[in-house]
Amino acid sequence: TKIRTELGWSPKVNFTDGVRKTVDATEAEFARLRASVLEMGRVVPKAHGELASYMETAGQLGVPQAQLEKFTRTIADLDVATNLAGEAGASMLAQYANVTGMDLSNIDRLGSVIVDLGNNTATTELDIVNMGQRLAGMAGILRLTDAQTMGLAATMASLGINAEAGGSAMSRVMQRMLQDVRKGGDELKKYAQVAGLSAQAFA
Repeated sequence: TKIRTELGWSPKVNFTDGVRKTVDATEAEFARLRASVLEMGRVVPKAHGELASYMETAGQLGVPQAQLEKFTRTIADLDVATNLAGEAGASMLAQYANVTGMDLSNIDRLGSVIVDLGNNTATTELDIVNMGQRLAGMAGILRLTDAQTMGLAATMASLGINAEAGGSAMSRVMQRMLQDVRKGGDELKKYAQVAGLSAQAFA
């Protein structure tokens, strides 16, 4: 009981000032969301108020009601295991998803990709997601998977490239490559040669 109290456990978690402002739901649906936060707080070392704030941020940024529980749990896990802070992390990943149009039922898988990259590259999860946000627009146009986008982001961040400047520069490079591929000709052949592919395969 003492531990639960210290972690913010309460049978009267109130969504009125938070989740209710950003999520359109029936009373029965709010009751289900409340129950999910209470249950989550029993297995994740985060206060219920913090978990509710993640859910509030998610609702504000357009995360569908059906994905709020999974999204909140993913953010809580990232907050515990990485340097990607809760509400900031929720905002960054929700905005990334909005830009790329990713299926948020896969948010837990994206979280796993970010953690794995953070563990196996010379950068942090926060820097990976920050760079991924900058690449999201062009990545969506090029139809890169979320894993490919974050992999590219991790590579760039590992080289010490600044997210704001580097993300914009890489997006321009990808835009130029896309234009050259569509035109065909010598530029496409150069890309293909460097990649060790035929022009058709590279395209």
